[in-house]
Amino acid sequence: MAIPIFALLLMILPSCFSQEVAAAHQGSPEAAVSSLGDQPTLLTRLLYGDLAPITNQEVCWSVGLRKSLPNGSRAWGVNGKVRTDEEGRIRIPLGSEVDGWEIPYFTIEPCPEAEAEARLRAAYSAVDLPKQFKSGELDLGDLILVPYGDPRRFRRMDDETLRRAFGESMRGSARSYDRSVGTPSEEILFEMVRRGGQGWEEFIAGQLAEVRKNERESGFRVPGELELLTALRRIQHKSDPLAVVIMPE
Repeated sequence: MAIPIFALLLMILPSCFSQEVAAAHQGSPEAAVSSLGDQPTLLTRLLYGDLAPITNQEVCWSVGLRKSLPNGSRAWGVNGKVRTDEEGRIRIPLGSEVDGWEIPYFTIEPCPEAEAEARLRAAYSAVDLPKQFKSGELDLGDLILVPYGDPRRFRRMDDETLRRAFGESMRGSARSYDRSVGTPSEEILFEMVRRGGQGWEEFIAGQLAEVRKNERESGFRVPGELELLTALRRIQHKSDPLAVVIMPE
């Protein structure tokens, strides 16, 4: 999986990415959950990559559900459709089927059967939700819907916010419906490489050193050593590392 993901990076990095600095993964919302009513309800406004509101568009949403059980855990999801208003806003009341469940993430994208505009093709947004969200209204603010790897998702994030989003994405579970694309943490890594500079070079080098130090203890991790090493060499304007496969005689 690592090689195709960074093949995507190779395609997107040379593109015209001179936009201002949400990120590929837009992070966990910091807004407080209001106490208006018991029914958990999500509020948000949807934006195109140019920050114009997505108006009068049918979109499909999904929330993940998770519950700890004595013999393990159980996970499933609830989904539905909603139409944005004249300002791009939507309100999603979650039904009784979420009662007693943790709601770890929210994903939204244009409905497959809807006649979405060309600029919404493959666009989506995925957000990790706060653990305390059990009831009331949670305002997610503005969500930018763009395809995976589009740097405009991060245009409202400064460097410090991007660092926090990277850490949150490593712990979170929100991601695109399309499992053929990479993870949110890899997408944020793409953005770090795009921005470049000594600060990001040192940050990625630190992440790589941590992975190598804790390789035996941490087990599988994404992004792993190959992804981080590739990102580091690219930010240093060096060639990508080569994988050497030795075939048995």
